[in-house]
Parts: sequence; C-alpha cells; structure tokens
Amino acid sequence: MRVRIVTLRKINPVIYIALSGFILTTSIQVINPVLSIYLVKELSASPSEVGIVFSVFSLSSFIFRVILVFLIPSVSLSYLLLAGLVANSVAILGYSLVPSVGGLILFRTLHGFAFSLDNTAMLTLAGLSTSREQEMATTVAKYAAALALGLMVGPAIATVSVTFYGVADTLFVAFLTSIPAVFFTLLFIRATKGIWIGHVTRRISRVDFRRLISRLGLQIASITFFLFSFAYSVFIAYAPIVAGLGYNLPNNVITSLFFGYFLVTFSLRMILSRLLERASMQKLLFTSLLVVSFALMLMGISSNPILFAVGFELMGVGHGFIFPLTAALVARSIPPHRRINGNAIYLASWDVGALIGPLTAAFLSLYIQPQFILLAMTPIPLIALLLARQIPRTGIE
Repeated sequence: MRVRIVTLRKINPVIYIALSGFILTTSIQVINPVLSIYLVKELSASPSEVGIVFSVFSLSSFIFRVILVFLIPSVSLSYLLLAGLVANSVAILGYSLVPSVGGLILFRTLHGFAFSLDNTAMLTLAGLSTSREQEMATTVAKYAAALALGLMVGPAIATVSVTFYGVADTLFVAFLTSIPAVFFTLLFIRATKGIWIGHVTRRISRVDFRRLISRLGLQIASITFFLFSFAYSVFIAYAPIVAGLGYNLPNNVITSLFFGYFLVTFSLRMILSRLLERASMQKLLFTSLLVVSFALMLMGISSNPILFAVGFELMGVGHGFIFPLTAALVARSIPPHRRINGNAIYLASWDVGALIGPLTAAFLSLYIQPQFILLAMTPIPLIALLLARQIPRTGIE
C-alpha cells in the first residue's frame, strides 16, 4: 500500500500541534495560580486537602500514562488527542460548577486522564514531524517554546480575570480558554492525512519494554524530570498559600508572580536553540537544577515578600530548561516507532513526582508551616545533578 507523504514545505505539522499545546497549557495555567486559593478561601479546604487535590490529578494522569505505554498505537494519536482535548474542557468546566472539595476531586481525576493523553500525544507528534536526527532537539525546543508561551499567557489571563471577576469565575474563564485547542487539532488532522509516522505496533512486548527502559538517555531524562516534578508540584501547591496567607499578598499579585515566573520560562526557551550551539546539554541542565535548588532555599528562608518573590521568579529558570532538554534527550534516544512508548514513560515520571510531592507536603503540613515545606524541597534538585553527569555516556552530544 502506497502512502502519500506531505512535506514540510506544504505544511508544518508542528504549527498545529504547537498551537494546540499553547491553548492547552494556557487553560491549565489560568487554573494553577488560583486553585489553591480557591480551595482554601471558597471551599474551606485544609492545607492537607490542597495537597491531596493536586496529587489526585497526577495519580489519574499516571494511570492513563501506563495504558498509553502498553496499549495505544501511534496511528491513533491524532484522534485520541482530539478526544482528550474535549475531555480536558469538560473537566475544567466542572471545576467552576462543583460546590465541594469532593466534587472537585472527581473532575480533577478526569482532568488528569485528559492531560496525560494530550501532552503525550502532542510531544510525540511534534518529535515525529522531522526525520533528521540533528533537528530533533530544535523541533522539540520550538514546541516547548509554544508551551512556555502558554505558561506565561495563562497567569496573565488569570490576573485580569481575578481582578475583575474573582477567583471562582476565573475557573470558568479557563474553560472558555481551553476550547480553541479542539479546533486546532481538527485542522491538524485534516492537514496531515497521509503523513507517515513510522512503523506501528499495536502492543509493546516485554522484551521491547525492557530494551526501552534500559536506554540510558531515557533513564536520565525520566529520573531528572521526576525529581524536578517532585519539587515543582510542592511549589505550585504551597507557594501561593505562603504568598497569600504568610505575606498577605492580594490574589492578583500572586497571579502576577506566576506571570513573571513563566515570562522567565518563555524567554529562556526562545533562546534555547542558540544556547545549545554554544553550551552542552549537560551544562545547561546543571545550571537549571542549581538555580531551582537556590530558589527553593530562598523562598524557604525569606523573611520579606521581596526575597520570596525573587526566589519565586528564579524557579522559572528550571522550568525553562529542564523540560525541553530532557524531552530532547528522550527524542534522540528512542527510535520513531517506539517514541509514543518512550514519551509515555518519560512523562509518567512527571506524574509520579507530582503525585508523591504534594502527598509528602500534605504530611509535612501537619508538623511544619508551608514556607518550611518549600525549604525542605531544596535538596531534591541537587540529586539530579549526579544524573546529569552521565549525559555524555549517551553519545547524543
């Protein structure tokens, strides 16, 4: 059977995937800066319940990611992505309707399932858009830059919405923001019919799975991503509480801190391709992990909101570098026909970190204040430095 190939001169599939990823990320980042505040102030949730709500999202995401590893064929990705984006919008709408923490947890579970499908499919399709190995890191970096733009735009929308409409209505604004991603994916499906994405196998065997997880590049990327996710998930859940209850910062100031955070993230991803021409992946990863550790320490020991805000913004350096660098490491370590499986494993490491991190913090909140929980996360990124030293052994640089 002959397969029609659409060249990048006629259409660039990354554009459609990047736009969908931008919208998806924007909608989630409208939610994240206000969710802790909404839980505490509107639903009367305790700090422990806040940690549980954030962990439920990651648990459901991880479960479905396991299904993606073993059962989902690459040929179905476009249509599964479409279904996942519809489920994403439904879940976000549910946030603004439920009157209790228990009800929100149900929609949080659906949201986790949808997110795991959406970002795995997008990352895989973005990586498959080029067949040139040397362009893989650049292509993934461009996709990551689109996500970083969404990370920045989301808090900006949240800041305006909170100022004029309040926290509860901001969740409905997030629902409206998520809808265009469905239409961009429909355009992607229509425009990319006939693109060959490599040999497809419906299921991965045990032997293939063992070979996959034995790849050093995947191991380094996944464990590093897990450790960053562990620290970041605690930051995203408890830093707004420290800012709001500890320093009495207004809600729109807290969302503005997130805007600045992701402005740093976006700026760094925009220049990442050029930086990779001058510095190795290992050096950039080293730098970002050190900055994350320092930022957590600064927030944990700060005695005034200015130092806290500086640490808050410095966290964006890690977010700017760690995802695209580790994602590129996976893309260059895994053959195209197994990339959906490799990406699912890699992204599942984020789910596990985002599951264990808030649960750990929820336990710690019974004994120490939220600000000291952030300080307790300081050693976590430093552990990943030992892994970054092994990158030259992968042979991809």
